[in-house]
Amino acid sequence: MGAGWSAYDYYAEPGVVRGSPLFLQIEPTILCNLECSFCINPFLPRTRTSLSLAKFRKILEQCPTVSKISLVGIGESFMNKELWSIIRYAKSRGITIGTTSNGTFLTDRIFAEIFDSGLDWLNFSLDGATKATYEKMRPGAVFEDVLANITRVATRASELGRPLLAVWFLTTRQNVAELPMMVDLVKDLGISRLNTQGVHYWGHEDWHGRAQEANAIPELRDTLVEVARLARAAGIAFQAVNFPDLDAGRGCKWPWKGSYITVDGFVTPCCENGSDPHKINFGNVFETQYAEIWNSPAYQKFREDLSNPAARPSICKDCPSYHKTLKI
Repeated sequence: MGAGWSAYDYYAEPGVVRGSPLFLQIEPTILCNLECSFCINPFLPRTRTSLSLAKFRKILEQCPTVSKISLVGIGESFMNKELWSIIRYAKSRGITIGTTSNGTFLTDRIFAEIFDSGLDWLNFSLDGATKATYEKMRPGAVFEDVLANITRVATRASELGRPLLAVWFLTTRQNVAELPMMVDLVKDLGISRLNTQGVHYWGHEDWHGRAQEANAIPELRDTLVEVARLARAAGIAFQAVNFPDLDAGRGCKWPWKGSYITVDGFVTPCCENGSDPHKINFGNVFETQYAEIWNSPAYQKFREDLSNPAARPSICKDCPSYHKTLKI
């Protein structure tokens, strides 16, 4: 079964999806040089490792219809020494691929590879418009250094017309007041896209309270509307995601869209909980063929439960991606 059935079943939402997915999120590394305020990475009992090109090739051999890959996980992508070989291999297969960085370090080699590897898009995480707020959100990072690195990349990307750059801002109660300020900052950096999202709880019960408190922003919708207005005036494309409208229906389509595959090969059904395969996974691509995992009884049941509001999987509780996002 080919890509046509994959696209059809994305909308039909059957238990068994014909064809392999068109999209994968693949974790490039679990290594990171920061311990950010709302990231579970430092607390996970996972082996600190990175994805190899050899393992990446094994994944793609099992997923022939994939046309887009988000090479993003809970680590700092630039710490994977084989990252650029992985990107080149994906491009050799005609796959659109991008990644995310915290922007804290930019060697001359990394700078060159951003433009020479064929990378399609690159997101920079920047959770504050001022030094004090940013460095509180991302302990260990230096605000001025990050801005300088992003500016260097944006200047060259503007000259070449690639890769597509964006800034992602994690909105919480602590930094929401600075979200409107991000419009001018992003424009000054030479970037034309600003995205924001809410805090995940990572599928861990002990993170529920922390995430709920961070996401409890009374003025959130008004702020998002104001930022959208400012962005339009400045010529900045603005997008807000993972801010659930609890009165809206389910928005999650992940089990029909694709999978999150960890560095060590575990296949999970969503981006929210993919970072911890101990919480949920349906198999390992280095032990079982992906096609078998993709339509395994466990995956089928998860799809059926997700499509039934009365049987919503427990892992989906309080997930900011479950409901459709707020309209602004």
